[in-house]
Amino acid sequence: MSSLKPLPVFVLAVAVVWALCASADAAINTTMSLTLTEGANTVFVSDGSVLDLNAADGVITYSGPVGLFSINVTTALSKPGLGGPAVAHTDLNSINSSNQNATLVITMIDVFQLVTQPGLHMVESAIGGTTQGTLTAHQIIDTSFVLREPPTPYQLADLTAPFELDLSHGPFSGAPPTPGGPGLAAFADLKMGSIFLPGTPFLLAEQVEIVHPASIPGVATSFDFSSRVFVPEPASVLFWLGVFGIGMVAHWWRRRK
Repeated sequence: MSSLKPLPVFVLAVAVVWALCASADAAINTTMSLTLTEGANTVFVSDGSVLDLNAADGVITYSGPVGLFSINVTTALSKPGLGGPAVAHTDLNSINSSNQNATLVITMIDVFQLVTQPGLHMVESAIGGTTQGTLTAHQIIDTSFVLREPPTPYQLADLTAPFELDLSHGPFSGAPPTPGGPGLAAFADLKMGSIFLPGTPFLLAEQVEIVHPASIPGVATSFDFSSRVFVPEPASVLFWLGVFGIGMVAHWWRRRK
């Protein structure tokens, strides 16, 4: 006779819940989008759409022309692959080339609601890359947007200014011209901030503007732009409280003198 015993009911229940969660995570991210705009030319890509070359969920890859930018290979990453229940994490990376003066704006957007809301959250925004033109970037958090049901990909029109948080990077410019055209310049920047998030969802957007000079073939820009929203560890909270306290004491001492 077998010595195996029936599994407890609660074990089976946990297994079922885990399976359902895994199935939900495997669904296409229905709220994220990637938009590339050059003048009147716009390419809009949602996760799993015809223009999305990446089959992974929560990852959008576009490769093709956008107006005067003939070469564009752009990837946006979000949930469920990045972050988690208590961390919103997005990443936008791209290489873009044009043969004449042109401006390209790349935007990725996704909506989040963290288990740590409502409350104070830290924000990280980091970008690095190379350019032969000029690049400016913004990390945007918008809590006053209109939530749509059922969920559909959010677009530029859904962002409602003024934003609750806007961390900017740049402008970063290419090196002085060389005999072969504009020089290539490397750049990197990290910004930190904080925001009180209500108990409602928020939009997290990364937007990059690239300006290339006129009439020079093969000018290129490449970058990787990453953003995180999370609750800081207790040690980090104490550190920033200490910095704030020192600043207040210094301010009081100057006024007293």
